[in-house]
Amino acid sequence: MLVCFWNVRGINNPLKKFKVLRRLVTLEADVVCLLETRIRRINAGKFISVFSNDWNMVENYESIDGGRIWVLWKKQWSFTVFRVSDQSLTIGGSVNSHRTLITAVYGSNSRTSRRGLWDQLKYMESEVGSSLWVVGGDFNVILRAEESSDFETLGVYNSPDIEDFQGCLEDLDLLDYPFLGLSFTWTNKKDVGFLARKLDRILVNPVWFSVFPYSFAEFKAQGVFDHCLGVIWTQRGALARRPKPFKIFKYWTSSEDFLSIVKVLYSDISKRVLCKRAELEMIQLRNLSHADLRNIDEERTVHVWWIWRLQNLIFIDRGQRTENGQFLDSFYDMAAELVYFFTNLIGIADPLVRCHSVVDLRGFLNFSLAAGAEDMLTRKVDDKEIKDALFRQGNGKSPGPDGYSSWFFSVAWEVVGTDFLAAGMNIVDNTLLAQEIVKGYSKSLSSRCAIKFDLKKAFDFVNWEFFMDVLEAMGLPLKFCSWIKACVIPPNFQSP
Repeated sequence: MLVCFWNVRGINNPLKKFKVLRRLVTLEADVVCLLETRIRRINAGKFISVFSNDWNMVENYESIDGGRIWVLWKKQWSFTVFRVSDQSLTIGGSVNSHRTLITAVYGSNSRTSRRGLWDQLKYMESEVGSSLWVVGGDFNVILRAEESSDFETLGVYNSPDIEDFQGCLEDLDLLDYPFLGLSFTWTNKKDVGFLARKLDRILVNPVWFSVFPYSFAEFKAQGVFDHCLGVIWTQRGALARRPKPFKIFKYWTSSEDFLSIVKVLYSDISKRVLCKRAELEMIQLRNLSHADLRNIDEERTVHVWWIWRLQNLIFIDRGQRTENGQFLDSFYDMAAELVYFFTNLIGIADPLVRCHSVVDLRGFLNFSLAAGAEDMLTRKVDDKEIKDALFRQGNGKSPGPDGYSSWFFSVAWEVVGTDFLAAGMNIVDNTLLAQEIVKGYSKSLSSRCAIKFDLKKAFDFVNWEFFMDVLEAMGLPLKFCSWIKACVIPPNFQSP
């Protein structure tokens, strides 16, 4: 089954009507959710008539003046109307013998009115039970600051609108379905004052992942509209069989067996990883020195277990090309090219430029540390401080890319707390893991590559002598200044 969600504002245009129909027919959609249709009820029949008699339809004209949401589905699917309101419309039926609910959303531009949408979804969640639930459409609000193209200018922030949305999804335990396609699903299509945001999304409940492990979502190009077309397949051939990102589901922790399972899988995990690594090394040495006793299957089993436990993703680049396209593959050639490149990039310090004295800088800055700040900056970070910082995150937040949320750590702290506090990975492990990732590319179904990005920043052009003088002039403790100096002065340091 294929479900589409699409904001089609401006569909009154005959040319746009034709393009919408052609695109949906090409996709072979089974359920079509059209949002912000802005077609008067008296004219709705003319548009629907372009679909064949094999389609059913429901809209929300009774709930809001002018209507905003249309949901159409092929009659071969046994859906019925479940709930209709001003900002959402839900149909329900059987998909592959599983009770499934599909909710189309068009959120209001007003925060006050949009609260009604959050209430509607919370009411629906109480009716969902063990059913599959997919919620999609135009929410008219971003979920995080980085989902807007002006993020580089505004930086990280939280608005009341964002907090309302985050709170709703956390209460409902709805998850953004991993998708391909465009990250920003809406643009204002202006050359001056351009703005793009992720206003459209497809959300599912945990049961969906269990029943449709090979489902697949994508946000396609906008075409004639200013919103992307969002689609989700319950299954899509070979593409759907790719591994899905792991994520801890909140409802798992309500199981009586949760902690006992965690203890079996994660108790003393750091020590077990070290033991497994030592075991792997021992097997490899034995296989190398005794060819007649070689046991490759045993080595592969231990090797896979160890790699599975390493959760960092590293990118490596093998070889380097110059700006003229010449390929360099020797250490000396690449070293010479790096020296040449960064000498031209950064330049040479001007010997005529002199730094002010620390005393002069103090007068310019007119700054003094708050009482107790010196001790706070230099004291050792204790386990309680780390734990408190972790637990202050939202329950759905993930400290890393491994899918384990702060909720998991708070519930299972008695089992995993010690290992979490002692967590760390040797840089050698990162290199080995990178080699394994790249080596495995040849076994995949599609072509791919690994890319390492190194961005030019203001960091590359700082006069560090002046920088250290400023820190001293601010009154920062010498111990703290020495830590900063150890990080930024050596040439082998890499900025974050």
